[in-house]
Amino acid sequence: MISTITRYIVRLVIILVATAIALVLLFLIIVGIARYERDEGSCPDAPARELEAKILAFAKEQGVQLNEVEFIGKPRYYPDKLGWWAFDLKSREGNYGATIDCDRRITGFGKIQKLPLEPTKPTQ
Repeated sequence: MISTITRYIVRLVIILVATAIALVLLFLIIVGIARYERDEGSCPDAPARELEAKILAFAKEQGVQLNEVEFIGKPRYYPDKLGWWAFDLKSREGNYGATIDCDRRITGFGKIQKLPLEPTKPTQ
């Protein structure tokens, strides 16, 4: 009698452990699939004019007043997982840097601040 009960208990424990392991594996598979990003991040031949227009539109939306804007040099393409472009801009207000990904989203935009070459004198 005891051996039969023990056998059923051991079977039940094994089934519960196997079920728990299966549920954990299923959860990990679902999380892995949910976090999977399609690799559409390659756009080395994206039209630079279109990207530049998107950057200027973004700057205008953010309220940045750029007068006499000029894109300096060639845009740089970085072919990592998402793929993105870097642009340098020059205007009367100063120099700016902008990055945009292959989905035409601005991932960075800011003014480039130059540090003074001479150390500042302490005020007393």
